Amino acid sequence: MRLASESIRLGSQNVVVLHGGDAIREALSKPEFMGRPPFGTLQFTNPLTAFFGDNMLLWKEQRRFVMKSLKNLGIRKTKFEEDVMAEINNFLEVLKLYNGQPIDLKTALQASISNNICALVFGKRFECNDPKRLFLDQNLEKAMNSLSMISSYSLFPWIRHIPFFQRFLSIEISRIRYDVLRKHFRKELDEHKKSLDPKHIRDYIDIFLLATESRKGKDLNTNFTDDMLLANILDLFVGGSETLTSSILWFVYSMAAFPDIQKKIVQEIIEIVGPGESPEFHHMKYMPYTYATIMELMRWKTIAALDKRYTVADVSINGYNIPKGTIILANFWNAHNDSRYWFEPEKFKPERFLSKDGKSVVKSKYYMPFSLGKRNCPGESMAYIELFLVKLGSQNIVVLHGTEAIREAFNKTEFLGRPPSNSLERINPYSPFFGRDFHAWKEQRRFVVQSMKDLGLGKTKIEDEVMDEVNHFVKVLKSHSGQPIDVKKPLSPSMSNNISALVFGKRYDYDNPDRQFLDENLEKRTNSSVRLL
Repeated sequence: MRLASESIRLGSQNVVVLHGGDAIREALSKPEFMGRPPFGTLQFTNPLTAFFGDNMLLWKEQRRFVMKSLKNLGIRKTKFEEDVMAEINNFLEVLKLYNGQPIDLKTALQASISNNICALVFGKRFECNDPKRLFLDQNLEKAMNSLSMISSYSLFPWIRHIPFFQRFLSIEISRIRYDVLRKHFRKELDEHKKSLDPKHIRDYIDIFLLATESRKGKDLNTNFTDDMLLANILDLFVGGSETLTSSILWFVYSMAAFPDIQKKIVQEIIEIVGPGESPEFHHMKYMPYTYATIMELMRWKTIAALDKRYTVADVSINGYNIPKGTIILANFWNAHNDSRYWFEPEKFKPERFLSKDGKSVVKSKYYMPFSLGKRNCPGESMAYIELFLVKLGSQNIVVLHGTEAIREAFNKTEFLGRPPSNSLERINPYSPFFGRDFHAWKEQRRFVVQSMKDLGLGKTKIEDEVMDEVNHFVKVLKSHSGQPIDVKKPLSPSMSNNISALVFGKRYDYDNPDRQFLDENLEKRTNSSVRLL
């Protein structure tokens, strides 16, 4: 037997990188590879973590409890699907607010995913403009971003003793951000304690509190404490938000990039679910092409490219001896892109997961998006449900990708309509430009375009008025003498002043009360339309 000569040293640690599906499968099926490094990034920000920590007994106990709790709360059952569908419908309403305009999907999607976790953990979901939800989303994003800044900590654990490096790597900032989340979750915990009813279980917190109560006086060394509950909640949010958000984002982008695949999925949805109907998770077994597309997405864009393990005993793998205390990096990206297992792995081909007749899904033993063994991701079921149901709710949606497709579609009269429900139509019910009344739009658009032309749009007169406003805007910039300035603040009223010149026949000075009133309320109205559900 040989010592693992192909190991490397990253920082002060011995590391073995597992390449190839066979090596990964052999290793991760052995109990010796079930450990976690004793100095992981998530252990630093969440010291009591059971899921990302090195305490095997604690991990085994808490994982079993969490899995059973999620099952009791309805994972893979109708109740959880209903919660997910409710959140998807709210997410769709947010998309409608933009009326086809560009949108950063990640911001809206991340909040939607975290709300599904809120339903499981807190027994309730929050509206998009709820202060608690905004606080949670903002601080969860900050906490997630901080993880990448301190990732080197797991390879150089001694840097925590050097004050300069702690500041340079934002280690202390990361800890503070997680403490903010922990305090927020503790408030929810305190509220649950006051309203706990053993006959009416609402969520994961209730289940944990009852488990804690049942162990009082019986187990002096119990791990069922408030601090452990808070640590588990942190793990559920951190482990369940980012990866699932990234997966759904890649799914949306992939559907835009491959319209032929998107078309096949839409057709399968229409045939199995029915037009205008909401999908349910049980439909997935009758929709092999959609299921295969989800699987191919998770192979093609492997979100968790590396899984970090730690040998808890001396072990041999593929003829190599690996000593106890070695960091193991399982390279799932390599397993998913190895030409020995996958034909043309660089291409997005859902058909690779289908039988020859295309009627059933065929899984490969080299497909491992949720890791392998007993340390695999406990949220696999939840991920499949959310990925499948985000057909975009009960609405049939086609994403146009590519200049030619967009030009062809938007030149056809069949594409001139607006959705029957959108934010601007609610705020301004008579709106001809953003409403669905096609005849009103056609009439008013013709009239407005002719009026703008009569008022000098495209002629010297309007150019002079615009230049006058530009000069005023430049003076505002000069008044700051090169100091930092939020350009949006003077730019927005400057733009509205050009419209004032066309509509009211006059422009307003910057300190005019009428102008200030208009600008303030116009900004409030614009912001409210973005938040409106």
